[in-house]
Amino acid sequence: MTTVSLLKQNGRFFGFSSQGHSGRAEAGEDVVCAAVSEAARFACNLLEAFGHKVEVKADEKKAEINLSVKRPDAVSESVFGTFLSEMRLIEEEYPKNVVIHILEV
Repeated sequence: MTTVSLLKQNGRFFGFSSQGHSGRAEAGEDVVCAAVSEAARFACNLLEAFGHKVEVKADEKKAEINLSVKRPDAVSESVFGTFLSEMRLIEEEYPKNVVIHILEV
């Protein structure tokens, strides 16, 4: 199962992590993992396009992605909110393969 955790501090999103293979299909053939990975990549690219310094750590073997911004603002909040909406659509379609958490840290 893929676990996606959106991270908040002081009520504002500042990052997310995604961990684990969804188990829908073999690694490299899994549409759920591909959808989550592409949404993460798109969020990263959007944040960078809007001038945010994005910290990304990825480990393909462990199927982990960690992404954060140092100075969250209204733009990053919108990007993370859109990422969350996309993750909820994936979770709705594949509830046995994706779970979402929102964590205040």
